[in-house]
Amino acid sequence: MERSSFDVFKSNICHLVKDQGELEFIKQILCSKEIEGFNKLRSCKLDKVLYPSSVTMLYSLSKAPSILEQYYNASVPEFKRFNIVENEIEWNNGENGQDKQGRKKASSD
Repeated sequence: MERSSFDVFKSNICHLVKDQGELEFIKQILCSKEIEGFNKLRSCKLDKVLYPSSVTMLYSLSKAPSILEQYYNASVPEFKRFNIVENEIEWNNGENGQDKQGRKKASSD
């Protein structure tokens, strides 16, 4: 079986979260055997930095290192520690009441 790209994996996970809802998705993952494998993966790091295919393609056409640098600098730190450069996934860094894209976080009222 051929391994799918990270972009396809990310898309599949986003669809699962949307279809099941955040809480049900998390509950299902935590109750599955996959969580054991996840815990082992948390100490691993890719040998080479992995960029989304769209960024890789843009870089291969332009050969401008600034493309990779800008995308790397704007990426989610939690992913970077595994050598995965990603900035299209929303995350809450807890600063200034905003998410990573600078949008106001939903209130918990």
